[in-house]
Amino acid sequence: MSGTGQPRRLVARAGILAIVAALLLTVLLSFPAASAQQAGPEHLLVVSAHSDRHDRAPLQGATLEGSAYIFLATFEPLANIAAVEYWLDGVSTRTTSSFPYDFAGTSGATANATELSDLSDGAHQITTQIRLYSGAPSTSTTDFTVGSQAASAPAPEPAPAPEPVPTPEPIPAPEPIPTPEPAHTLAVSTSGAGQVTLAISSITSVMVVEAVPDAGATFVAWSGDLSGAANPVQITVSRDLSIHATFVEQPDPPPEAPLELQVSSAPDRSAATALAGQSLSGNAYVFLHSETDISQVSFYLDDPDLQGAPRWVEYFAPYDFESTNAAGDAGPLDTTGLTPGAHVISAFLDFEGGESRVVSARFTVEAPAAAT
Repeated sequence: MSGTGQPRRLVARAGILAIVAALLLTVLLSFPAASAQQAGPEHLLVVSAHSDRHDRAPLQGATLEGSAYIFLATFEPLANIAAVEYWLDGVSTRTTSSFPYDFAGTSGATANATELSDLSDGAHQITTQIRLYSGAPSTSTTDFTVGSQAASAPAPEPAPAPEPVPTPEPIPAPEPIPTPEPAHTLAVSTSGAGQVTLAISSITSVMVVEAVPDAGATFVAWSGDLSGAANPVQITVSRDLSIHATFVEQPDPPPEAPLELQVSSAPDRSAATALAGQSLSGNAYVFLHSETDISQVSFYLDDPDLQGAPRWVEYFAPYDFESTNAAGDAGPLDTTGLTPGAHVISAFLDFEGGESRVVSARFTVEAPAAAT
């Protein structure tokens, strides 16, 4: 087996090389001759519509649109090519030393596209220079055209203008239906700030009455031949009727309690008065009572400019100066720990809407009674 296997492999390899050589010769002979400007048969610029370069054709004399993949088909031994430089319309665009020498560059195994929309319609020229390791460089030019060369199709005959659609005659407005006069009378009276409106419905002798209060007033009820508080309401005028609407003025809302510091002598904050101007002794229960949207209150003692840290911060009403115990009672301010004389408590209020405000009250601590 070993004596005959080696010659058979050599024969097989020789046959394969012969087939490859024949195919290469067939491919090379399939290209038409280059223009007279081509520098011999050693190389030829070709173009394909596919990034894998199949279905290629000579670029010389071609008319191109869209995207094209241009590269070099060369008969020069690849080992002798040092670099290939391209010029487009006299401007150097690319130098490459990698086979297959794509005009727009290579990504992996595929060619990059030349976007012909970037070129003006008409004639263009690519100059190719092959620099060799041994031998003089070879330069050639290839001409091609960008834009369709097909004869433009004749413009279609213009479609005839459509016949104008006649404007329809306007439909005359219907005659208004006369409002029937009620066969009986409806007397209306009011008390308070408001009035009554009347409207005849689509049903003969049926009217819609509505009590409309003035600003700051409220409708209360009907009386006379109509009762209840439905508003508006339908009424059938089958005889002479008399109705009465009663309105009352809405009371003004109670004035909002002022935001002020208060003090009580009891932990339940009963009988509280304004802290400002008070003279205190013993335990005092200072707090801020408010129903407004306050998020927190920071209390300061004898720091009217709020320069130091707050003495206490409360987050829930009634915002006690000395905190609130578990039973809800206020903690005491022991005034015996303060020097007799004038003092000030300041409260910095943060509101839910982002606003803030400072409320302060000055008071006096009484001197302790002299021992007898």
